[in-house]
Amino acid sequence: MKKKNTLKHTHITRRDFIKSAAAITASASIPASISQANVPLLMSGSVRERNDITFCMTADTHYNARWQGIDNEAGNKRVIDRINSMAGNIRYPSQFGGGYVQHPRGVVCLGDLTDHAKQSDWTGTETWDGWVDDYGLNGGDGRLNYPVFELYGNHDCVFFSGRKIPKDGIKERNLKRQNVNVSPNGYHYSWDWDDVHLMNLNLCPGGPGAPAEDSFGFAEHDIANHIGNSGRPVVIFTHYGWKYDLDKFDEPAFYT
Repeated sequence: MKKKNTLKHTHITRRDFIKSAAAITASASIPASISQANVPLLMSGSVRERNDITFCMTADTHYNARWQGIDNEAGNKRVIDRINSMAGNIRYPSQFGGGYVQHPRGVVCLGDLTDHAKQSDWTGTETWDGWVDDYGLNGGDGRLNYPVFELYGNHDCVFFSGRKIPKDGIKERNLKRQNVNVSPNGYHYSWDWDDVHLMNLNLCPGGPGAPAEDSFGFAEHDIANHIGNSGRPVVIFTHYGWKYDLDKFDEPAFYT
């Protein structure tokens, strides 16, 4: 009988992440909602040397948004400068082990990179280009000093339209990323940082076609091919929560 590949999992919602992001940026502390999920073991290190990695996460950069007169691009530049200066300068709170933040392997950006690409008449290539100019790709080619691993959110594409500037921009960038496993359709991808396996599934887990673009199928094959029964930790990123595309997403099957 074939042994099931069972993964222990913890679900952190996009809403919880957004609520906690300000606390991380302001104090470099790890909020309780995340620490209770054992994510610091992946973010700031663990007793297993091969799992001792540091990376940053950000989300909802919303380039070209103008909320109450706020210049969102300027805010993003401040966030990038903050990330660039964290390593060796900011300490974790004692309850999370103390010590200085180590050199990040990269920055994962969890979607809604732009603000208006969800509109069918949007042709704002300059907005997408602005995001690319600031965040770069492999580190050092933009304002950000580290490699960036982005995924698309609902603001980055019109679900059932041919207009998808940021979405196809990510697809083009995936061809240039180093040491990644890319889905057959070019959208989803995974990579390894030591023993930790990370996976960007974009908007949500789901089947073929828009909006999920067979992210579930990619995850299934990727885990089978690169994880198997090894017990290696897997970190999966999406923009929406796990239950968004219920008609296409079999949660029990995903975790067994």
